[in-house]
Amino acid sequence: MNAYVAPTSNDPIDDYGVQTAPETLRIERILPDPLERVWAYVVEPDKCKLWFTDGTMDLRVGGRVSLIWRNSTLSTDDVAPPARFAKDDGVVKSIGTVTACAPPHLLTFT
Repeated sequence: MNAYVAPTSNDPIDDYGVQTAPETLRIERILPDPLERVWAYVVEPDKCKLWFTDGTMDLRVGGRVSLIWRNSTLSTDDVAPPARFAKDDGVVKSIGTVTACAPPHLLTFT
């Protein structure tokens, strides 16, 4: 019998990130592009939806973040997302608040 064990602080979650608190995931990536281009793909909706998710970000402390998952319409390298996520297509799944913003170096949100 397999039992799920919730990760504890600073436990790796696959190769994708580290859980630093019960509801906090830290993700770090080293990308080969200039900082300004990476920033654009993080915060500009037309670019962000190409690699992460659709949605909007009000880039000021206290600003609203709204992320919309388009699971059935977006894919990477022609690999479709798992069918179990299709029901969530187009649903606003994450609403949060910008907690720090220092373009183009830092963006944190809940």
